[in-house]
Amino acid sequence: MRSRFDEMLKKLKDNLIVMGSLCEECITSAAYALIIGEEKFIEQAVSLEKEIDSSESFIRHLCMDILLRQQPVAKDLCLVSTAMKLIVDMERIGDMGRDIAELSPFFHMAKDLNQNTKMVKHIAKMTEEVCAMLKSSILSFVKEDINLAKEAVLLDNNVDELFFKIKDDLVLLICDKKDAGKDILETLMIAKYLERIGDHSVNIAESVIELLE
Repeated sequence: MRSRFDEMLKKLKDNLIVMGSLCEECITSAAYALIIGEEKFIEQAVSLEKEIDSSESFIRHLCMDILLRQQPVAKDLCLVSTAMKLIVDMERIGDMGRDIAELSPFFHMAKDLNQNTKMVKHIAKMTEEVCAMLKSSILSFVKEDINLAKEAVLLDNNVDELFFKIKDDLVLLICDKKDAGKDILETLMIAKYLERIGDHSVNIAESVIELLE
């Protein structure tokens, strides 16, 4: 009985890693769509978001199967319940990755924005940081490692700092380029989506911390 539960738990963790990788790919494709401006990266992000939805549905059914067939208790029950919380945040991360990609044409067409080296660097760095947060938070669950979860929470400070830098840059730009208001607002929304992805990664990490403590 226990060996069967362990097999199902391993399958659950393996699929969480896959879903997390899909989320990372989606965010990265969205970033490429922003910086490079090629349509194929938008299509990749949209396609990956659909895969994330399918993965979320599969994991949800797997969790229900474990609960019904194995009837776990104590820590085992908490593990499965936490996994069900994690996939909600991961699914929303996928949605935001797709949304960023779909906003990328506004950014790429706005020369004042996509030729602003500092702006592009901040967005690229935000993408790197949120991907690192997401990876650490998911691995913290898979490995049951509270230190990885705490690392992910700490990285959120870097993401918030970059968001405020982008916001400040956009304020200065709108004073200079008053006719670029719409493009600036779209870029602020992109930065906000990245900041929210960081928040969802924190939610995942905090759920793991709660589980392990």
